Amino acid sequence: MALNGSHVTVGRDAHNMVHGDQINIVYNLTEAEGSTLRELAQKAAPNACYDSEQRFPPPNCHEGTRVQMIADISNWIEDDFKATRVLWVHGTAGIGKSAIAQHIAEKYAETRLAAAFFFSRNDSTRDSINPFIASIAYQLCKGSLSHPIIRSKIIEAISVNPNVLEASCEVQLRSLIVEPCLRADLSSWNVMRNLLVIDGLDECIHRPSQKRVLELIRRFISISLPSWTVLLCSRLESQIQDAIKQVFGVGGALRQVDMNYSDELNRDIARYLTDEFSRIRRERRRVLGIAGALWPGNDAIDELVRRADKQMIFAVTVISYVDTRDDPPQDRLATVRHIFVKDGTDSPYSALDTLYHQILSTCGSKWEEVQPILRLLVTHEYPGSPEDRVFDHTPWRSPAMIAFCLGVSEARVQVTLEKLHSVLLIHSDEEDNINHVSIAHATFTEFLSDCCRSAGFYTPKMTQSEHCEILALFSLRTLRDLAHEYPPYHIHSFAEAMLLWEKKWKGINTGSLRTLVLNGWSLWRSITSPLSPDLVKVLSNLDIYHFISLWHQDWFNRHHWEVTFAGDLKGGIHLEEQIELAKSRESMPREFTERLKLFEGIDVMNLAFPSDTTGNFVFWGTRWAEQCCWRPLAVSSLNMVDAFLPRGSASNGFLVLPSDSSHCEMSVPEDWIIASITKENSELELELYDAINWRGACDEERYMLLGDIRNNTSFTVANDIVQEDVLIRFKKLLKERLDIIRRLSVKLHDTEDPEAFWSWVDCDGEYSNGNLDSSSIRTSTSNLSCKSSNHPSAIMKWTLGWQSSFQWCSHHSKFCVIHRRKW
Repeated sequence: MALNGSHVTVGRDAHNMVHGDQINIVYNLTEAEGSTLRELAQKAAPNACYDSEQRFPPPNCHEGTRVQMIADISNWIEDDFKATRVLWVHGTAGIGKSAIAQHIAEKYAETRLAAAFFFSRNDSTRDSINPFIASIAYQLCKGSLSHPIIRSKIIEAISVNPNVLEASCEVQLRSLIVEPCLRADLSSWNVMRNLLVIDGLDECIHRPSQKRVLELIRRFISISLPSWTVLLCSRLESQIQDAIKQVFGVGGALRQVDMNYSDELNRDIARYLTDEFSRIRRERRRVLGIAGALWPGNDAIDELVRRADKQMIFAVTVISYVDTRDDPPQDRLATVRHIFVKDGTDSPYSALDTLYHQILSTCGSKWEEVQPILRLLVTHEYPGSPEDRVFDHTPWRSPAMIAFCLGVSEARVQVTLEKLHSVLLIHSDEEDNINHVSIAHATFTEFLSDCCRSAGFYTPKMTQSEHCEILALFSLRTLRDLAHEYPPYHIHSFAEAMLLWEKKWKGINTGSLRTLVLNGWSLWRSITSPLSPDLVKVLSNLDIYHFISLWHQDWFNRHHWEVTFAGDLKGGIHLEEQIELAKSRESMPREFTERLKLFEGIDVMNLAFPSDTTGNFVFWGTRWAEQCCWRPLAVSSLNMVDAFLPRGSASNGFLVLPSDSSHCEMSVPEDWIIASITKENSELELELYDAINWRGACDEERYMLLGDIRNNTSFTVANDIVQEDVLIRFKKLLKERLDIIRRLSVKLHDTEDPEAFWSWVDCDGEYSNGNLDSSSIRTSTSNLSCKSSNHPSAIMKWTLGWQSSFQWCSHHSKFCVIHRRKW
């Protein structure tokens, strides 16, 4: 068919939507709208979508199975005059509910599907209610999945109230879905998708939240337009049954389908087994030999169907177990058939449990190596405070990460995982070039976690203390290896070193690795049990100064000098808490405790800068480090000179060293610049801060101090604003720092050279170094005003810098530099 309107300009983030064969809608997203949409995406759970990479390959209905059930569900969805708006499909574990949900989502992906959410207790990003509404709202905004009117209303709601993304799901539903729908043009509903697919409600691990999800669904269907249709799949658990009765009542807006009573189940399992064994025969005909043409026979299939007892997961697991290159398929099938299952057992999963026992028994004497891996896989909740959730974005379930966490070789982990391929999913992410490992089905997690069912293979989740120890070991080992393989004075810069490690730990971006190392090192504080020998060994050899170096460089590289860290070193790495806790723990290694104690009452530290470091970087690095080491949070605001000082880009970073080199394992090259920072200088700034800020000084008095600093005057002393000795010492500190910039021949970023820049009034290119005592006091302020007027551009820079940095963030300090090169 022909389309009119060829003169169309499509801008950034443009999308083309075609509904049916008549409506063509082209829309553009502005930069602001795109930014808002990205904020929404960060709160959503991408793994919960029907087409997510993490779920690939998703469970789905085998061709020719579930035919009647799919037809019934499809007829209900397509009936525009149906009395019920929610269809609840329930059944026992492993019966195929997720396959039904996936099939329906894919079937209507291009026509009716508005959004889908697949809960999973084995994935911490989609095991709770938290991302539920944000995920649905994001899918409503995505490309062809929705109408641009709804998308624009959702984006508008977030723009007006960005905090809505932190609100409860109930508030998010009202603000992001209900109200946008009510405000949308009624004429748009004929093209609006209205199908929601929600699977695995029972896998929302917080049971009270399951009822909240149902209440949210009820609010969905209460919207008159569009007429939402919800397919809900879950197990038939008592708390869900009770919640459904309370939320929807008896009958009413909800219809039920019990998969356990479907006549198709046994026939579908037989169909699946027949087709899969035929495939294995074709692929393994040489191994099966002459008798392979008749293998496995109808009797074997009938026996497996009977033992499956309507659980499709049993048939799927059998095929996964048989379909391996390790053994002939006929031998593996014979093993399955010879498994003895008692009749009349109380467990509804007796055959499945026996099969799981058989699979794990192949580990033999290696079970002690297998169990720690499985414990990592079944422990998906990350403990600790909210900031510790940074670990959520770390691919713990990759073979490389598992190996490093457990302190074993990756090859050994790979061999172990291959033995368990029938109960684990190992899928590759081609983009990140990483293998992700997950448990194939929730029934296996439940089996491992139930000591009565798993017996000798009991694999409980890790306690919070155990899990913290694993994370702490990973962080400390990474820090140790960073120090040995990519030290800050290595040929690589700090940023390049992190990129190299990103490649080594495939799937972790540089930001996540940096945060992992710097925030994770103190996780040992949450370990309640005695420290393990491995952790004691790592802590004993930890060089705290190296950690502090990385911590400082992290802030420099990420903030590019544009933001001052709101805190101090001791608070940022919990140093005081670390010291007290280390003293009180008997299992704490003595070497680690002694290193921590060195920071008690420390008055001097050294900074080491590479030989090619700019004076600007030395200036700012020293000031920032000194503030972090000794300044309280309330004193992070003295910005009278720094307000207009150009902030250069970071170079290769720097090292933090003790004043006594015997307390640190790090050494630096001969041509590096060594700078000392002291607590004494920090106290001087505190005195100046007291005089200028805490006494309620006005802007005129602050400008007077600025003039004293720039012009070598002392008006603030004459007017009893600042004590004379404080001003004299402060001027000397600034002069020493300026001398460093000059000596290193620095060109300041985006401005003139340092000589012209600092000659604000009428200096001849040299900072005034006259007598800094009371005899140099000038008694008239007119001199300052008159001389300043000769340099309007400088005045403008100063004024703009002052106004834009009114929060004051300067940290002037004694600055002693020893350069090992000859000048």
